[in-house]
Amino acid sequence: MLNYFKFADMEMKEFKEDIDSMIADSLRQPPDFIIPASFTENLVKKLEKQLAWKELLSEFGLKAGLVLAALIVMLICLVFPAKNDPVPWLDWIAKNRFIVTGLIGVVMFTVLFDQILLKFMFRKTGKSF
Repeated sequence: MLNYFKFADMEMKEFKEDIDSMIADSLRQPPDFIIPASFTENLVKKLEKQLAWKELLSEFGLKAGLVLAALIVMLICLVFPAKNDPVPWLDWIAKNRFIVTGLIGVVMFTVLFDQILLKFMFRKTGKSF
């Protein structure tokens, strides 16, 4: 068992020396490609866009979830007490479900546009030096 550890230790030392020599060789040679001067600036802009989208979409999801939860609680409070009596507005919503879903879709798109797209299009970007 002790021989195995010595062998593994020798292999690790050789591996480390190989990596060190590869790094030293690569640093001695000029690079095969040229990185443009604006590379880091472009990279930072892309990362800012990704983070902005992630933040705005999570914020919108949180707001939409809160509104949906509030609507569900409201419906439960209004429908369950009237178990025996038919709820007239629920019947009206069922008859006009396409109009109601269309209106909800328009409201959700408007909120999405207001909360996400406008903020993303007109956000201020910091300059990196």
